[in-house]
Amino acid sequence: MRAKTYLGAVTVVLGGLLVAGAAISFPAGVPVATPAPLSCTTPSGGWTISLVSNSPGGAIPYAAPCVGNTGKTCSVYKYTISGDTTASHFLFTASADMDLDALNPGNTSSAAVPGAGDSTTGYLTLAKHEYPIRLNPTPGIPVELWFVGRSKPRLSTVVVKKGGLTESCLIAGPGVGVVSDPFQPTTLTQTVLAAGGKCVANLVYDAAGNVVNVTTNTPGCSVGSPSGGTLMINGAPLKNNTSPHGITFGNGTTTCYGPPVPSIPKCICTSAPCP
Repeated sequence: MRAKTYLGAVTVVLGGLLVAGAAISFPAGVPVATPAPLSCTTPSGGWTISLVSNSPGGAIPYAAPCVGNTGKTCSVYKYTISGDTTASHFLFTASADMDLDALNPGNTSSAAVPGAGDSTTGYLTLAKHEYPIRLNPTPGIPVELWFVGRSKPRLSTVVVKKGGLTESCLIAGPGVGVVSDPFQPTTLTQTVLAAGGKCVANLVYDAAGNVVNVTTNTPGCSVGSPSGGTLMINGAPLKNNTSPHGITFGNGTTTCYGPPVPSIPKCICTSAPCP
């Protein structure tokens, strides 16, 4: 009789566990699609923040000699801001393995150690894997965040505060460092035959080794990106094309590089418009 009572109690407990397990729910909206957007707009204040390049080849981030670490190369994340320029705070998120070198002149700025959080908003308090960088931009002057070494963008957040309004949007931000052998040569530009061998393509790479721009001087060839920023193959969007050789189609008349890098594909074609 005792055994029966004991088994019954076990059954009840297990039943409770099963019910508790069935009640688990996962957050809506994850996983977030990648690659991270190069531009975003906050929902209420209408601030638009865009990650841009200062490099002729369009590399993001672009490489430049460091300001505070003489003799080293930095990855520079440059953002333009449009909308109400009287906002008091723009907060960017940096990965904790990224060594901050400098913040561009013309902006009042500060950075908090990982875990401390922003002193005004509390943003990223207790977060040890990343830290906030706060800027008060001067109207018309882009924000520049300089980090020592090579880097590649990742999903990140920018927070905007003005008075009682605090909001955010998702954007490509300072990401993880790129581990590399300092004695291993890095490809910055390369010339290849593309579009079925009909066009000479000049490829430009970013600090992470991704193709970021394509140019050509071949007569009859042109360079462009697909309308809407999405490359369609057989009526379906191409989601991943990370091959260093790109993808060639149309009887060898078009070669496209990306996505996810570049997020908007760069194509070289034997005719215009391209693609």
